[in-house]
Amino acid sequence: RRRLIGQKLNWISAFAMFDTNGDGVLTPEALTNALTTMHLGLSEGEISELAAGLSSETGQITLDAFGAYLRDIPPEVHQYETWARQVMAPAGKRLREALFAKDPERLGTLEPGGFQSTLQ
Repeated sequence: RRRLIGQKLNWISAFAMFDTNGDGVLTPEALTNALTTMHLGLSEGEISELAAGLSSETGQITLDAFGAYLRDIPPEVHQYETWARQVMAPAGKRLREALFAKDPERLGTLEPGGFQSTLQ
């Protein structure tokens, strides 16, 4: 769940991309495909558990059930997310600026030595 929250995605749009007929319902297989395609770092077991937990009696996963699952996040998870954002944002900004300085042509790549020296 924390990994899902950590991803700043528009979940309705993400869900809709895999809702091929637009009925607001996914099969467990479609949800598995969606979560795998989004590269969230979830294991097969975590994805299977999530799909099983969200499946209705018919075996389908509704957008409402998925949204409710994401809304029902314990307060401590929100606290950790806020803390991480406050602590990591300044360091992330400095790292981004340092990496951009090493890549003046904006190619999006660095030699290993340039990357290592930026991290030091």
